[in-house]
Amino acid sequence: MKTLDRISHTQGGLRASRLLAFIDRAEAVGMHSFMLLRHGKVLTEGWWKPYAPQYPHMLYSLSKSFTSTAIGFAVQEGLITVEDRVMDFFPEYLPAEPCENMRKMRLKHLLTMSTGHLEEPRVIGLNTPEDWCKQFMQSYVPEEPGTRFVYNTAATYMLSAVIQKVTGQTTYDYLQPRLFEPLGISGIWWDTCPKGISAGGFGLNVHTEDIAKFGQLYLQKGMWEGKQLLDPAWVETATSKLIDNYGVGQDWRSGYGYQFWQCAREGAFRGDGAGGQLCIVVPQKDLVFACTSRVNCTFQDLMDIIFEEIIEPLEDGVVEETVQEAADVCQRIASLHMAMPTGQWCTAKGAAVSGKRYVFGDNALGIRSVSFEFGSERRMTLEIAQGTATLPIGSDQWLYGETAAPAQGDTCALFYKEAALCGAWEDGVFHMRIVYPCTLVGDEWFLRFNDRTVDLTIRRAGCSRSGTYSLIGREA
Repeated sequence: MKTLDRISHTQGGLRASRLLAFIDRAEAVGMHSFMLLRHGKVLTEGWWKPYAPQYPHMLYSLSKSFTSTAIGFAVQEGLITVEDRVMDFFPEYLPAEPCENMRKMRLKHLLTMSTGHLEEPRVIGLNTPEDWCKQFMQSYVPEEPGTRFVYNTAATYMLSAVIQKVTGQTTYDYLQPRLFEPLGISGIWWDTCPKGISAGGFGLNVHTEDIAKFGQLYLQKGMWEGKQLLDPAWVETATSKLIDNYGVGQDWRSGYGYQFWQCAREGAFRGDGAGGQLCIVVPQKDLVFACTSRVNCTFQDLMDIIFEEIIEPLEDGVVEETVQEAADVCQRIASLHMAMPTGQWCTAKGAAVSGKRYVFGDNALGIRSVSFEFGSERRMTLEIAQGTATLPIGSDQWLYGETAAPAQGDTCALFYKEAALCGAWEDGVFHMRIVYPCTLVGDEWFLRFNDRTVDLTIRRAGCSRSGTYSLIGREA
């Protein structure tokens, strides 16, 4: 992976006091990583362990801006125009008599989420066998396209389907030589629908630096390392206000373009995804801000933190910094980590159950058995449907391991391949946290060991399966 150049935050006009204030507020709301670029160079960056630079992260709806970019490439190559009718790409899925507004729907209406639907067609779901294109094309369109913004992930999926229809490639594959390879983006993936079409509106997984590169490309009007990759006219249009939108907070109702949002301040625009996946571009300050998160605040609160603490305070030119301030920043960034359980490792209870295997009946998370070792090697052996794996458990640090789950799990997966664990005994209960660093998903496990059983409570957050699960395991 080709990386961006680095300079110090002071060279880019960011004072240590503002950076530290930003980190404190970002940590409090659940940020996973951040990267700030100015003049094309990285001023500052950070990951809250176990999140780390080498792990791609789910983008959710930030994926939409990449799909828009694929459409931009297809337009400049003469394969399509934004005035093309959607129905002409999928005649095989049309009902006998398509409604009049479906006949009027153009690609530009998919791009601006103004399809004429009063609510998003219910076609999306990674585990549904139905053809998503067919369901969309047979949906009723009550209003004239172009008249009103209605958030519509299905519309973005249809853009991805159009790319595959006209190129014979998935959106992911189509973007490889046009976007990903020129920007040095690799080791990423994009979830697909049951028909093998890139999900479009979600499902892209990239590194934090990849998000920043993507924003820099748009800041530079499609130019990268002296080569015009993407038509600057497309960039200008895609990132402009093309339709009014709605929402709670000023940054949700400042206008929408071709799968890009307008920001309320600084003449900025952005791509964003659920949980706080952001790519903010501020041309007036020659700046890009990228982050991944699972925030516990409102979206507007997150935007306020970013603008108030790190974007608006930026100064022109180099700012001064004391030796102590420089040391404080380095120490703070190096020590970033997600909250870990606190308590004891070595307990009589742990020694008594170490090595015992507990088997579970059918359950919603598909856990078949667990066993723990609480001696000099602290680890959990977890059996799920795909197989069995042993994972190390940190006591005052995150330790990384791999489950038996598929290497590239989708957003609805029960478990994910990469995992990081940390745990401790608290009042006779073993409290363990599991973070899947390619995702927003995190589990908290509470294990109360009895005579020959274990009561296991799992609290899951960050996905469609979020909630509390209570299981009972019996000693094998």
